[in-house]
Amino acid sequence: MTLSRQGGYDPDRALYEREAVPRADILHIRKDLDILSAPELAKALATTEASRLVIVDLLACRFIDSTGIRVLVRSDRRPQGNIRVVVAEDSQIHRVLRQTGIVRILQLAHSVQDAIDADLSANDSK
Repeated sequence: MTLSRQGGYDPDRALYEREAVPRADILHIRKDLDILSAPELAKALATTEASRLVIVDLLACRFIDSTGIRVLVRSDRRPQGNIRVVVAEDSQIHRVLRQTGIVRILQLAHSVQDAIDADLSANDSK
């Protein structure tokens, strides 16, 4: 497993950490996902390889607004449609996604391992 920080700036101020595992690219979001940070996530998602599973880990994210949600929904329209969003079931983020109906659009998981396992199961059933 390799872990690399993105950007040429202070890693403590970075929005995310990118982790590459054999079957997936994982973006661990470390800050609020809002109008100021959503463009950075959009750029990160645009640079992921289309054939790989992308996991957006929101477990450490404490706030998301409509611009953050829009980036997630748009990224779900990737050609392969292989993106999963990890969110704690009892979190504020999950409540926002549920109240806005986005849970019906995005493929959610409650841990990174659950997201990888769900992708494996989906590929096995094809």
